[in-house]
Amino acid sequence: MNKKTILLFFVLIKICAPFSLNAQHDLTTSFIPEIWASSFTNPAWVPEGKIHVGLPSFYYNNKGFSNDLRNFIDFSGNNPLFDLGKFANEINSDFQFQAQQIIHPIYFSIKLNNFRVGLEYSLQNNSVVTVPADLFRFSAFGNSPYVGQTLNLGPKIYSVASQSLSIPISFESNKWTFGIRPALVNGIFSIETKRSDLELYTNPEYYQLSLNGDFLIQSSGVLSSNPNSIIGAELLDNVIANGLSWKGNSGINLDLGVRYRHNDKLSLGLSLVGIGQITWNQNVQAFSSNGIAAFKGIDLNGIIDGDSINIENVVDDVVESFQLNQEEIADFKTETAKKVYLNARYQINEFVETGGIFYGEFFNGKIEPAFALNFRVKTGNLLSIGVTYGAHYNQWNHVGVNFLLELGPVQIFAGTNNLINISNLVGRESTNLRVGLSAAFGEKKNVE
Repeated sequence: MNKKTILLFFVLIKICAPFSLNAQHDLTTSFIPEIWASSFTNPAWVPEGKIHVGLPSFYYNNKGFSNDLRNFIDFSGNNPLFDLGKFANEINSDFQFQAQQIIHPIYFSIKLNNFRVGLEYSLQNNSVVTVPADLFRFSAFGNSPYVGQTLNLGPKIYSVASQSLSIPISFESNKWTFGIRPALVNGIFSIETKRSDLELYTNPEYYQLSLNGDFLIQSSGVLSSNPNSIIGAELLDNVIANGLSWKGNSGINLDLGVRYRHNDKLSLGLSLVGIGQITWNQNVQAFSSNGIAAFKGIDLNGIIDGDSINIENVVDDVVESFQLNQEEIADFKTETAKKVYLNARYQINEFVETGGIFYGEFFNGKIEPAFALNFRVKTGNLLSIGVTYGAHYNQWNHVGVNFLLELGPVQIFAGTNNLINISNLVGRESTNLRVGLSAAFGEKKNVE
């Protein structure tokens, strides 16, 4: 790795490199009411059919990029090169990337009179990484343009992976359906910065640098102490494999929902999902860096002669001065993001239906709203295609699609909130995709 980029990645790469990095929201799956996956946002929004079997389904979303990263990569050579200087010149604010991946290898549900009960297993990863714009600029240009200024270099990291076993239960009474999805959760790995203050100041008189830090990062199954490492900590091996044992790191999660059928055409739903937390007590580590580190490493003769400061030396000094000290910690807790969904569907006729959904996510003291409208056409019992318009916080131009192909009991489905970006999963400001395969057996009543 080029020394100019070491500081940029000295926390992101050296601490959490192997992990994919909550994010754009699933606002399209609930518009496919024939599949079991439509109930993931509301345990009462269950489809018809006596038995549902879900084969592997995959969900991915991200949010954060305001620029297409491909514009900063040179693919002409054998090894693609990222132009950090060009990127640092164009970024105007702190860089935040959010992502979520969910895999449902299998799920099952069966209807028993007015009750429906099921069993679901899932794997998921939720991550948020925030990188100060100053960190990109300093990594690209050093501190020469910022003499007498204080740079904020502290990234924030949140990445939690878990597996869960849930038992969705719903009860139907007249026009009402009530649903609950309790889940036993097991944490696979977790890494989070609780404090992330890292300020670098260059004295304009002596060109001496000082790094003022109040940094605390805690993890389970990710980090271990290593005094010989450049920052005093290193990544553990086999993080995923070790975390799948269901030993410790236990938690619970609860989803609640209700659906009201006004008549054969109009249905309304309300749900609260993500009530729970995980207690991490396996391979728990905490590392901190506090105080002020003053150091030199600048060639004053070069400054006098009008030359630029040696960026590589400056970066080396800053990286070497940043040392993580191990702290004693028995356990810690992480809470899941709580989400509210309010949705509606209206059956215009046998072939056409419309719907809408309002969404709000509560996490780390912040609220992120979103909504979507859907228009769907069904061609008999074979194919259904929907078009969705969605709006998210600071993003108002999302056009998505969803489709369902039914070949007898087999259901093949896919949906995205943002069709424009679907071909570029990591390059633009947001991407969303769900694909899956399932099967439904038993009589399906046309009650919607």
